[in-house]
Amino acid sequence: MFRSLTLSFCALLAACSSSGPDSSGPSPQDGMFTHSVVTAQSNGTIVLSPRTATAAVGYGVFDPSRPVPRLVAPCNSAGEACCEADGDVPTPHCLGGVVGCNVVTSTCEPCGGANQVCCDGPRTAFNGRNLSYEPDPLGDPAASPEMCAQPASCDAQLVDGRWEGSRTCRACGTTEGAACCAKDARYGVGRCGGTDPASGARLKCADPFAADASTCIECGRWSGQPACDDPRPCDDGMNDQNGTCVLCGVDVGMQICDTGEECRSVNLVPDPLHVTCVQAGGLNQPCEKDGACGYSGLSCQGGVCHKYCGVVGLACCGADVGSSCEAGGDCRAGTCEACGDDGQVCCGGASCNAGFACDQRAFDPDLNGHCRPAGGGGGGGGGGGGGALPDCSGAPWTSGLTFHIFLQVFPSRCLVDAYPPANSLAEAQTCALGANPGTAIVNDLVSFYEYHSYDDQQNCTNHSLGATNDNDAQTCAVSSWGPDVQGGDCP
Repeated sequence: MFRSLTLSFCALLAACSSSGPDSSGPSPQDGMFTHSVVTAQSNGTIVLSPRTATAAVGYGVFDPSRPVPRLVAPCNSAGEACCEADGDVPTPHCLGGVVGCNVVTSTCEPCGGANQVCCDGPRTAFNGRNLSYEPDPLGDPAASPEMCAQPASCDAQLVDGRWEGSRTCRACGTTEGAACCAKDARYGVGRCGGTDPASGARLKCADPFAADASTCIECGRWSGQPACDDPRPCDDGMNDQNGTCVLCGVDVGMQICDTGEECRSVNLVPDPLHVTCVQAGGLNQPCEKDGACGYSGLSCQGGVCHKYCGVVGLACCGADVGSSCEAGGDCRAGTCEACGDDGQVCCGGASCNAGFACDQRAFDPDLNGHCRPAGGGGGGGGGGGGGALPDCSGAPWTSGLTFHIFLQVFPSRCLVDAYPPANSLAEAQTCALGANPGTAIVNDLVSFYEYHSYDDQQNCTNHSLGATNDNDAQTCAVSSWGPDVQGGDCP
């Protein structure tokens, strides 16, 4: 609250201490007195608003029996005198949040840094109240509860109602193996913070509740280390689990990562509830992240890996994964048959390719008619499939399907891809083996591995390869890029 009172201006200036006729100030005979509206603020600051008023001769407003307000500095800048103890802070102090009181010189100085005076504003522990304030959301230093910039400790203790100590911020808690910051009036536990400039380790206090200062230990970098006491408790690829950092997202059944990519392998995806990572890419498993499947003979349909289906010669696709057969095929007794050309079943039981018509004279419900040359008659043969392109075996390529086959080369154990056009998976595998002698069909899950190597000028190059296990991947990498190849991307 503000309190306003009208006082004689002479009551505030020593030059007007005498108001008699012989003084240098204005005399009563002048009929004029100079006054001021004086506002006394709660922080001790006096504000003057001068004004001139007319008074009768012999009239005076100065009452020597009343206390005279004292003009004081606002104590919120370096070099100014400290504020005296008051109802907000019952000890000499400074205001504004960027200066604190040097109690030796009774002068405001920059505060909060290492070896600087402690900040001692009304929201700090110097207010003597059993309260704990949260930092100001707008970052106003005048409303900050911090006595020292962290990590640091304020050398001040309240003993029997009096503050003892140098009231200086002592640097601490920034060296691995050194003492934690001791408890102080602001913090009731030991603490460390920041990063050790020598080792780069993030730090926390090993035992913040110890009676004597504990030591700073590394945190958050490796699995099994304690989690750090900051918004990023663990490095990427780990979760904070009850105060300990644990790996996440790199194996089946492992928790998904709380930040970044949830599962860290191409053949792992989150479960439907996004709790753990599950295997992907296998038969009846979810598709991999890139929408592919990791085994030969599987395709991603509706987010799930199924055996190839829906093409001529293979099973019809189930209702849960889309239409029964792709274009050019019609589902008959669970198998996709070629449709639309001469002698083939009618597509959808009613349509044929250009130049052919669906013969509806067959009443067998399992046939639903066959395609005949338009214009009638039985035809006398279809002419060998109408000039269809040959598949990998030389037969007419009626399916129009290209299969993705993985093969392993020996002794390097590297994998190669083959994409033979074939009418069935078995035919495609036979063709792939014939075109790549000395190889073997891969039926296991294929994962992808990253490596890097350096040339003679120390230029780094990234490499990627597919393998079914870690040992085969390493053997292939050494065979391909030399014994100095290293795992992971270029640093």
